[in-house]
Amino acid sequence: MALTVTLENKKHEQSTIHLMAKSLPGSQFIKDAFNINVTFPKEVEFYQNILPEFIKLLEENKIDIDYKKSFPKFVGAELIEKDGVLEDATLIMENIKVDGYQLRPKTEGMDYVHSKMVIKELALFHALGIALKIKKPQVYETKIKKTARPLKLGQSVEAAKKEIYDFMDQTLDYLKGIKEVEHLVPRLKKVMYDNFLYADMLEGYKPREPFSTFVHNDMWLNNMMFKYNNGEPSSLKLLDFQRTKLGSPISDLFLFLYVSTSLDVVRNNFDEMLKLYHDTFLGWLTQLNVPTKDFSWENFQEELKHGSEEVSMPVAMMRLLFMKVDVDPSEIEMDTFGKIGDGNPDCEIRHVYVVQDLAKRGWI
Repeated sequence: MALTVTLENKKHEQSTIHLMAKSLPGSQFIKDAFNINVTFPKEVEFYQNILPEFIKLLEENKIDIDYKKSFPKFVGAELIEKDGVLEDATLIMENIKVDGYQLRPKTEGMDYVHSKMVIKELALFHALGIALKIKKPQVYETKIKKTARPLKLGQSVEAAKKEIYDFMDQTLDYLKGIKEVEHLVPRLKKVMYDNFLYADMLEGYKPREPFSTFVHNDMWLNNMMFKYNNGEPSSLKLLDFQRTKLGSPISDLFLFLYVSTSLDVVRNNFDEMLKLYHDTFLGWLTQLNVPTKDFSWENFQEELKHGSEEVSMPVAMMRLLFMKVDVDPSEIEMDTFGKIGDGNPDCEIRHVYVVQDLAKRGWI
């Protein structure tokens, strides 16, 4: 919800600030699926605790960038709980739309220029998490790990699996009706059931090293906005830190590249984007004075061999690209999600390419 606030000082001079209020989703399906009691506070903690540590790390290493500009300005938040349940919550931040920031249309996806900008921003975000882990383990333990706590904190493995499998089956049922990939559905189902994120949603999960870092975990095009100069993207802001976790950077890369880029980019520039990411990532680690031996291109290739562990979220989320423009993702119910993209040839083309590519690369 957009807010316009008029302020007046003692001299009766007025000024106007433009804000955005973010509240709990209306859909019970979304509340349950994303465990809003955990996820909403995570975003507040990111702005209050994590971002200041990232900025401090950059300043301590004399890296001259204004990292605050990569995110909307946080103004404040209120969380109202009753008996341990979040009854109401509001997060206030600047309304960056007023400053000219725009979402990329879902129907177009990210073209080559936008994709490169996001990949470079992701490389810095992940490098900062690893730098904190190595250089400031106390901060990593007390702040990063707390904010990146499991999404399904306190939930049993059985309950988490049932909830997640019901969600994934919506997409698997859709794919069974597409002849080009029907034969791949059993392989995809096995990978999705074996490797979906239920493990890292639960307490006791230990992410794989050395690439484990603080990941966004919801890197699709609705969570990034661009400002333009003469028609070209000039700056980018990342949004929505409710699903952050500790894990492989591959999870953010796959969700972005498979779900948010244009079909042309995912077809022709996928490997180029991975190399750009790694080159940029190593550059930031070097500037942050972190030894890079363990993060070589060869070791990154080894990390990619675990790609099967990260394919489920992109496959399950891809249909969101084909929602009607006037549908709010936070209001979707389970039965609505199961119908997104039905009869849309572009939805089918996207799914066919991605599933076939996953098979070609050995990730299903």
